[in-house]
Formats: sequence, structure tokens, C-alpha cells
Amino acid sequence: HIETAKFDPTTPGTDPLTPGNDPANMMSGQNNFYDSLKGQIFNGIVNYSDQTAAEATAGLMMNSQGDSAVFMMETMMDSNPEIIGDVMQGFVQDDFNIFNHFENTGPDNFNNNTTSEFPQVGTNPDMQNFKAEVFKDMMTYSNDNTMETMAQLVAGADTETASLIFETVVSEQNNMSVDGAMPENNFALDLMDNLSNVDPSIVDAMYENQGDLVDSMMDTAMSNVSASDSVAIANIISSSENDDFNEAVFTGMASNNDSDLTSNVFVSVADSSPESLIAMASTNTSLYNDMVSDVSDTGTTAASLMTDIYNTAGYTYTDPATGMTTTVDTT
Repeated sequence: HIETAKFDPTTPGTDPLTPGNDPANMMSGQNNFYDSLKGQIFNGIVNYSDQTAAEATAGLMMNSQGDSAVFMMETMMDSNPEIIGDVMQGFVQDDFNIFNHFENTGPDNFNNNTTSEFPQVGTNPDMQNFKAEVFKDMMTYSNDNTMETMAQLVAGADTETASLIFETVVSEQNNMSVDGAMPENNFALDLMDNLSNVDPSIVDAMYENQGDLVDSMMDTAMSNVSASDSVAIANIISSSENDDFNEAVFTGMASNNDSDLTSNVFVSVADSSPESLIAMASTNTSLYNDMVSDVSDTGTTAASLMTDIYNTAGYTYTDPATGMTTTVDTT
């Protein structure tokens, strides 16, 4: 009703909301007034709801048409951006694709005899920029659940939106660096770790089709890692079935020259996903040997560790140093 009222004819000069007689100024004045009014109504509903602000906001967006949902998102990002992570988490928990909702539903129009002059959201050339702003705010006002939520957004998104999330995380994490020092939160690593839990096949598929983008994500992730990140890195490797991707992660890790990190990840992957090490050793022996040299287990060599891996998995292994073949039947 508020939207359709904006287009009701008024007599120029008699409505205090219409400045002057210029139609353009009249329309601008009306738009500004009604946008302000809608914002106040929206914030009032949220503030006085018996739900949390995030729950109320998400509920209103899901039950509104596309352009109104966009307006609510913009209003929230302007007046209460701290809740954006919880709002997006609400959409994920309800299996509600908010971006499809933005793009695929038309404007509110309860008067069928009135033709709205608002464009369909899906034709808005700035929609990708708007999505990027949402993802940036999620990082700026992140909480402990934000990157898990973002991973679930990637899993449920189209290719274009999933790529945009990756691009935004890489650019924003690098933009947050101060004097070359990366931000405290390693968003790129957290996203890849959570995505490996949500659906690791997405990482493998993106690496096949957008290898440079995934490499950029991992380069950003690995630029600020330590031994405390061993579990996350091991999970990323163990969850992937793409040998080329895993080798790239191993290479990035080795370039940090952190023996504790390498040792922790190597031993963890040997336990959870020995086939990943086998594949890497078969294609890049020098990398494998360099990594094994960092393993803290005294007396472990590349050959002995590989023998242990193969024996545990029930494989046949030929020691390159002695030429001796070992076969262990684990059944």
C-alpha cells in the first residue's frame, strides 16, 4: 500500500511532501520520504519483536517480495550490521536461498490496477556488487559461526555466487592486512576448512573448473598459518579427492618452512587419508621427501613412513633405496 501510494496523483504545491512543481523533484521527495518511513517501520518491528533482532529480520525478509527484502537488507546493513552473520545463518538453517529470493521475486504490489515503476531485482546490474557488500559485512562483523554459514552459502549457491564469495574473501582478507601483517582471523582457511566439512566435492569441482581462483584462495589461506592450524589444513587435504589440489596445498604448506606445522599435518593425513600422501609421493617425490624430513618422529625416513602407510592400507610397496618389495595382507 505504501509503494502504490507513491504513485497516486497529487496536486503540485499542496502536498508538503512534494517540493515544488518539478516532477523529478516531486518523485525524489516522495521516494526519500517513503524510504525513510519504511526504514523506521522496519526497525520498529525488529526492535519491538519478541524474537531476536536477527530472527525478526530474517523472518520479515523471507515473507516479503524481492525488492522489499533487498530494502530490509540494506536498512539492516546500515543501522545494525552486527547481526548480519546471524541473519544469514537463519536463512541457511531454514534452507532459504535469500539471493534467489532477491532476484526471482518481483516487487510488492497489492493493487493489481497499479503498475509499479520499480525494476525487477533480477535485472539490476548492481546485484553482484550488492551480494559482495553482504559478504564483506559478514567478514567485518564475523562471529564464531560466520565462515560455517558462508561455506553453506557456497554449497547452496550457483557457480557465479560461489565464485563471488571466494573472490570477496580473498580480496577482503588481503585488504584487512596492516603493514603486510595479515588479520587475526584467517577467513580463507576457515572457509576452506568448513567447506570441506559441508561438501568437499564442491572444492574439487571448483578446482577443476576454476583452478586459479581456488589457488588464490589457498595462497591467501596459507600466507598466515602456524602449527595451530594443522587440524584445519589436514582436514582440507583429507577431505579432497583431487590429487592436484592436495599437492598444491602440500606445496603451500611446505613453503612456510614451519617444521612443526608440516610434521603435524603430515602425521594427521597419514593417519586419516594415507592415499593422499601416496598420490603426492608418486608424482612429487622431492616434495614428499622434504616434508618427511620435517616429521618429528625420530628415525622416520621417507621410505619407512611410506612402508608404514602402505602396510596399514594393505598395499604393496617397493623401497626405492633397496629395491625390496613388501606386501602385507591386512585382511
